[in-house]
Amino acid sequence: MIRSRLIEQDCSDTNQINLQYNLAISKIARWDFPVYWPSILEDLVNNVEFMQKNCSLDTNFFRIENSLIALHYSIKTSCGRVLATERNAFKAFSASFIPKISNWYKSYIYLFFENQSYNPRFLVPAIYCMKIIKRLFAFGISNPENNPDCLLLYDLIFESLSQFYNFFSNSSTPNDIDNITKLSLKLIVSIGKFYIEVSKFSPTSFVLMEKTVSVMQWYGNILVSNEADTPPFFQYNPLLEGYDLTPNKIHLQSMLLFKAIVRNLAFETDYESQNENSPATICNNIIAKVFFNDDFVSLLINAMITKYMVLSNKDIDKWEFEPEEWIIEEESDNWLIDIRACSEKLFTELFMDKKEILLPQLLSNLGNTSELSIQKKDALYTAVGLCAFELSKSINFTEWLQSHLINDIKQSYAGSEIIRRRIVWLIGKWVTNGLVPDNLALCYEIILQCLSENETSIVVKLSSVVSLNECFNDWNFDPNDLAQYSEIIVKQLVSLLKNPLISESKPIVINCLSMFIERMRSSIKPVLGLLIEAVPIIWEDIASDTNANGEINNPNSIKSVIDLTTNLVNSSGVESQHLNNFVCPMITFSCCNSPVQVFLQERGLELWMASLKQCEFLSSDLASLFGLVCQLIGSDNSEFMSEYFSILQSYFYLHLPFFVFEQNKENLLNIKNSNEISSVDVINRITVGFQELVLNITGHLVSNSYNSKFFCSMINMLDALFLSINTADRVDFMKFFELLKISNFIANIYGICQSGSKYSPIVMSYAAALLARLILISGDNIGDFVRVLASIIGQSDFDIVLKDLCHILLNNYDMLVYQKHRKLVCLALSILVSTTSISVLNHLSSIISVVWIDFQASSGNSRDYANTSDDPKKRMLLNKPIGISWDKGVDKLNSELDVYDDDCEESSTSQETIRKHYFANNDFVAKVNELLFIKARFSANRLKYSDEELVKLTFGDLSEELAMENLNFIKSLPDV
Repeated sequence: MIRSRLIEQDCSDTNQINLQYNLAISKIARWDFPVYWPSILEDLVNNVEFMQKNCSLDTNFFRIENSLIALHYSIKTSCGRVLATERNAFKAFSASFIPKISNWYKSYIYLFFENQSYNPRFLVPAIYCMKIIKRLFAFGISNPENNPDCLLLYDLIFESLSQFYNFFSNSSTPNDIDNITKLSLKLIVSIGKFYIEVSKFSPTSFVLMEKTVSVMQWYGNILVSNEADTPPFFQYNPLLEGYDLTPNKIHLQSMLLFKAIVRNLAFETDYESQNENSPATICNNIIAKVFFNDDFVSLLINAMITKYMVLSNKDIDKWEFEPEEWIIEEESDNWLIDIRACSEKLFTELFMDKKEILLPQLLSNLGNTSELSIQKKDALYTAVGLCAFELSKSINFTEWLQSHLINDIKQSYAGSEIIRRRIVWLIGKWVTNGLVPDNLALCYEIILQCLSENETSIVVKLSSVVSLNECFNDWNFDPNDLAQYSEIIVKQLVSLLKNPLISESKPIVINCLSMFIERMRSSIKPVLGLLIEAVPIIWEDIASDTNANGEINNPNSIKSVIDLTTNLVNSSGVESQHLNNFVCPMITFSCCNSPVQVFLQERGLELWMASLKQCEFLSSDLASLFGLVCQLIGSDNSEFMSEYFSILQSYFYLHLPFFVFEQNKENLLNIKNSNEISSVDVINRITVGFQELVLNITGHLVSNSYNSKFFCSMINMLDALFLSINTADRVDFMKFFELLKISNFIANIYGICQSGSKYSPIVMSYAAALLARLILISGDNIGDFVRVLASIIGQSDFDIVLKDLCHILLNNYDMLVYQKHRKLVCLALSILVSTTSISVLNHLSSIISVVWIDFQASSGNSRDYANTSDDPKKRMLLNKPIGISWDKGVDKLNSELDVYDDDCEESSTSQETIRKHYFANNDFVAKVNELLFIKARFSANRLKYSDEELVKLTFGDLSEELAMENLNFIKSLPDV
């Protein structure tokens, strides 16, 4: 009842459009069709028919229009269904509805032209019918070329299009036709959208429908006909470009329609379907012989070069008064809405298919450039640039550059800036395609000349920046070719940024400077001083440009500056240490938790990571940022967690924990800049940061709201932290254990590993490896570690804690992916065995057979361990390795680093790569011989237990065969 009343209310007596009711009905259709209200679309169709029979358009215009709008919105929301049952329901409705909508449309068009009444009231429902038909053909009908009702409707639509063309061509058209003209053009535009949608979503059906030939001929004539042969309402007028309802819209639709079918992948034929009767083959024949026959293609290309690609007076006015906006529009990919951009796109596609026809025509035009106007010469040069690679086989670009284009650059006359701008654009295309390798220096000089202070046109300068950026982005770019121009490039780009006329286009200039820095790599060092002086000024100028709400006026510019600084840090290598004084405030600004700056965080994190990777030693500026990343770890934004972990690991590689947990302060003197970092204020801030980090990590562990990959990455980061702490000569265990007590961190790690935990087996195994790392760090202080753990979990019996630790390591060993993690567990169990606790030794037989013997057997294999367990849950290994680099093993890391050094310049090897190499080689786990370690720890029990007791513990409950393997393993251990 509610649903039926809603439809009745929507179409009740009214003198306005019931927009809210129409939207409400469409929302209901979106959610209720077809499950809860399967007949909603049929009910809306019946409602339209009822209104058509019982209401007059003259007196009840809005009632009929409301009923059509409600149906249109409902179909619009229903045509994008994902589930197959929903799509099939919509397709079934579409097939039954086509005859009805065809009759509606036919009746409205007939009534409009009947007795030359030209009543605009009939056009509005016809427009809505056209919008509905567009979606039915695009989403509701499969293979409309085989549906007789669809073919009749398709013919009817083209017939109405021809009627309106004749209507505008008729000299007897009434004089007062403003409203009629507006609605008629709107209907013609709706018909154009219909053809474009069908060609987009059903290209094969579009080409195969018989009437499409007439459709394409009609739109083709619109594009290539002379102005004298075209009705005034269909003539192309560049001055009106941009308005929604102008003849230019029809010309754009004509261009888009041809663009939709040329070089369309839907018509590609594979080897098996290359027969004469396949749909793709038939379509290709129709397109090649009918739509794009040689005569029409020649006319179309000529029209594009002489009419559609030509700069209009409106373009030139915008060039002069809004140069920045003009260049931004030129660089945007707006071919769907701009006819000049669309014609350039279509020209490129056509040239690829019809170059044997178009090449002679283009070459002929190039021989007569002196007779062309400035705008048409510009359009011709545009065509040359668009097909530069193909033309290079017929034109010697070097000769043309030296004999013609240099003269064009030097000349100064009214409008000469248009040609200068096009020439630097051409050079960018040539360099990108590698067409002028012997004249790169000349090309650079021409671009820099157009970028100099002598150039008065802002558009030419900005176009030079764009072309220069394309030169930098060339695949074969060689920094040595540009080295002699480095200083002038930096000075000219910085000078352009200081120009008061440059505001919205600053990102274009900054991106060019950023690309220059990135591609020059270490060759940037001669101009590093200029950049260090300029970048902070550019940053301050943009960051201080805010509105009353504190929001940045030009966010794209500030993002570009951060990218530029990141490239500068990476290119300058160790010298980037001198940039920290202005890089660190940029990081703080872009990575703070303010909603205003949230769009900068990704780039700020990249800059942060680059600064840490390239620095030679830890500065106080970078150390002061440690607390910020510890805060960010606790934020709800999980999008950047992997970046946070990478930043933390970089700090650990820089020995940051060393300053907090090293008991022998004299060892700090071996670290560069230690005096600055060792100040009480800095150490206190770092300590607070560690405390906040542990609190936040504990919160994530407790929540268990992330996937296994996140947890594994987080635990690897913690492993790097503990490894860094373990590099201290004398660890301050009091501080270390206090850190572990914070917010029950160690208790949570301990709980994750327990049997029956809510965590996945992968997470449990990683946590067990981390627990093994903590046991190894404790080493001879294992008693203190067990005491701390016992107090945290509320267990007074230390033997029970040791027994639980032993169980955890044994139960999770088989799930460990990396050989390093297996070695951690192997060594940690050795330390537990050295405690001589009977609760541990009761599991000695399992420790030997499950872990020690297994690890010895697999350690000779450099590949990751292959899990062959019969338990399917234990075979749930990650497909892609996660974690820090030395998880792969120290030998593999050394090998990768050697390959990296061979492939790169010496200066391009980041300092962090060297630090990773150091950590990998100095990791106790990587260096120690596991058999010697086991023997030394096992021998501690000889002071407490007799050989007979140890043999009995070694055998345990194992079978005779396994027991003898255990005994042989112990006997084979080398002497310490």
